[in-house]
Amino acid sequence: MEGYLNRVILVGFFRGVGVVHVLVIGTTINISTWVLLAGVMTRRYGLAGLAAATGIGWMGVVGYQCWNRAKLKQEGRRVFKDNGRWR
Repeated sequence: MEGYLNRVILVGFFRGVGVVHVLVIGTTINISTWVLLAGVMTRRYGLAGLAAATGIGWMGVVGYQCWNRAKLKQEGRRVFKDNGRWR
């Protein structure tokens, strides 16, 4: 479900609103966290450490994107026009 939430809902939202830089930063967070933790955790926990590192990397990117979504909402940035279509 987490992958579905990230790829379909949040990525589509940020592309539609036009803030693609959030996706680039989120991907960088995901990959760098995954690589660093995979190197450390695989030596100690094996394949389970690799799985945990992957999950933690995804949680980082989803957390960053949710934080940015909340920030846009707090700034009062309108996402929809009055008729409910994307601007």
